[in-house]
Amino acid sequence: LPGDHTGLAGDTLRLMGETSAGLGEHAAAGQQLRRAVSLTREGYGATHPHALRAELSLARLQARTGNAAALGRLERLASLSATDIERRRVAWLARAYLSERTCHGPQREQVLQQLSGLDLSLQQAQPEGGAMVREVDAIREGCQPAP
Repeated sequence: LPGDHTGLAGDTLRLMGETSAGLGEHAAAGQQLRRAVSLTREGYGATHPHALRAELSLARLQARTGNAAALGRLERLASLSATDIERRRVAWLARAYLSERTCHGPQREQVLQQLSGLDLSLQQAQPEGGAMVREVDAIREGCQPAP
């Protein structure tokens, strides 16, 4: 194919990194997601939704593995202005991922309320055919105390 496919290569690496993270292969996921961030920024620009989505995936992985600075990146992504639906999706997911990391602390009830509000917003908007609603529901379930 003619042309520069740097951004597309970054998108593909993001998906591979998310898959590796889901399989518990955190080292491989980290490498893939760091490269995905670099390539999507290079190919699309640092503020493009695809670059932001790669950054979000990396921040989620890093937060899950105990990197405290990743929470700040999730907070920044959660506060993105909703200039278009793609940026809104990144912000919605960042809020959900931030809640995922903070819901087991002393602010559990507040975090669960925030997740319920996010869930309502997602149900009304139906981004990605409801896939985000299911992801937020799964995060909320994971935040519930063990029986």
